[in-house]
Order: sequence, then structure tokens, then C-alpha cells
Amino acid sequence: MTREEFWQHIETTRLAAKNDPDAQCKQLKKYLKTLPDDELISFHTHFDALYAPTYRNDLWGAAYIINGGCSDDCFDYFRAWLIGRGQAAYEAALVSPDSLADVAEEEDCEQEELLSIAIGVWLKRHKKDWSDLEKDSPFPSTPNSDPGPAEWEEDDEESLTRLYPRLYEKFW
Repeated sequence: MTREEFWQHIETTRLAAKNDPDAQCKQLKKYLKTLPDDELISFHTHFDALYAPTYRNDLWGAAYIINGGCSDDCFDYFRAWLIGRGQAAYEAALVSPDSLADVAEEEDCEQEELLSIAIGVWLKRHKKDWSDLEKDSPFPSTPNSDPGPAEWEEDDEESLTRLYPRLYEKFW
């Protein structure tokens, strides 16, 4: 599977689900079940490669505003949601997190299931458990890098409005 094909699957399922993250995961899971193992692994590899560079404080600030707060786990789910919104939204957010004001329609922008959707399909197919992956996993994992310095602080209206004017107006 190419990166372009990965994004096509994300976009097709997002549109079919009318931007509903849960419905998108159901659509995507149906599709992933039809793929051979090497394509499932490829799908996850592309997801993982796109997921790692989103571990950034500027995106965490955007998630904080959109979700009305953002723990570590919440930020993981937000990053998956960002990928689930498609290539255009993803790339725009990497350039300017405030661009998410055009994409986020409501609070609670999280998509936990997308984090491991291909792994879940593979496990079910092979009648394995998550603990089996600790011993022998065909799925790569890219570690998070340093998120960089935080230019925003929780409940600091000045930094939040300066860095995320559109998101602050829409969600805060």
C-alpha cells in the first residue's frame, strides 16, 4: 500500500461516514478485513509514520482548546482523530494548528479506535491477544520525539488567543 492509497482509504471512509469518527472506524474496519496481512501491516506503518510527527506542543495546545482540556491519553486520541480527518486537514494542521478551526466541528475531537485499528483486525484474524504482540509483533512502532517547547499555558488567555485565535473564538 502506498501513502497515497492510505490517504485515499482515510478520505473515502471519512466521507462515507459523514465525518463521524466512530462511523469512519466501522467503515475502515470493514475495508481492512478484506486486506491481506502485508497490506494491514502497511496500513499501520503509514499510520504510525504520520502519527509520530504530530507529537508537538503546538498541536497539543490546539487539542487543549478544542477539547476543553487535554491529558496525555486525550492527546493520543486527538492525534489519531487528526489523521482521520484526511491528508488536507493533517498537512494544514502541521503548518498551522489554528487551521483546525475549519475542520473541528465540535468538542471531543478524539478517535481512539483508529490508533490500532489495523492491529485489531490482524489480532482477530489470527486469534491472538494483545499480549502476543509483546513477544512477536509484525507492526512497527515509531517512538514520539521531543514535543518541543510549549508556547502556551493552560488557562492563559493571552497565549491561547495569540497562538490559536480562531480555535479560541470557536471553542473557548
